[in-house]
Amino acid sequence: MILIQDNELAHSWYGKIFGQLTIVFWYSCMFAHIAVSLNRYISIVYPVKAMKLFTTENTKYALGVLWCCAFCVTIPYFFNETCYLAFNAHTFQWTYAATNCGQTLSHFDFVTGVIICSTTFIIDMMTLCSLRTVNNFQTIGSQTAAQASKRRKNEIRLFTQAFTQCIIFCVTLFSFHIFTLISNNLWWEFSMVTMVWISAHTLDGLIVILFHYRSLFTQKLRTLSSTTVVTVSQQKSSRSAVQE
Repeated sequence: MILIQDNELAHSWYGKIFGQLTIVFWYSCMFAHIAVSLNRYISIVYPVKAMKLFTTENTKYALGVLWCCAFCVTIPYFFNETCYLAFNAHTFQWTYAATNCGQTLSHFDFVTGVIICSTTFIIDMMTLCSLRTVNNFQTIGSQTAAQASKRRKNEIRLFTQAFTQCIIFCVTLFSFHIFTLISNNLWWEFSMVTMVWISAHTLDGLIVILFHYRSLFTQKLRTLSSTTVVTVSQQKSSRSAVQE
C-alpha cells in the first residue's frame, strides 16, 4: 500500500478489518499486562492459594477470557462505514474515521489505555510493597548478607521492569493521541504513530528478556546438568550390571 500509494485499498473493507484486528491485538496485550501483574501479586501475597488457582486449566480459561474481552471492546469497529481504524498510505500512519463515531473511539481507546496502564502500575506497586513487607518479617539473623542482597536485587528488578513497561505504553498512548498534534509534518506524524507503536511492542518483549535472561540461562544450565548426571548414573549402573 505504501509503495503504490493505494489509499483505497487501505480504506477498503479488508483494510478496516485489518485495523480492527490491530486494536484486538493491542487490547489483548494491555489486558495481558494486567493479568501478569495480578498473577505476580497473588503469588507473593497468597502463595498457597496461588498454587491452587494458577493451574494449567485455569490459565487456559484466563487466556480465553482475555481474548474475549479484547474482542468485545472492538465490537463498534464492525460498523466500519463510520467506525474504523485504517492505515493511511499517504501519511504512513493509523487514523481513526473522521466521523463522530471515529473520534469517540479515539478518545475511548486513549482513556481506556491510560486506565489500564495506571491499574497495572498500581498493582505492581502493591506487589512491591507486599514483597518488602514479607521480607521485613524475616529476622536479620535468619538470613545471610548474600540472601538479603539477592532479595534486594529482586525488588529493584521487579520495580524497574514494571515501571519501564508502564512508561513505554503511556508514552505510546500520548504519542498517538497528543504528540501528533504538535506538528502536521508528515514524518513527525509517522514517527509519533507508526514507529512509536512498533518500538513499544519491540521494547516490551526485550524488557522481559533483559530482566530475566539470567534466570532463563541458569534454568537451562540446571536442566542440562541434571540430565547429564542422570545419564552418567545410568551408564554406571549399566556397566555394573554387565560386570556382575
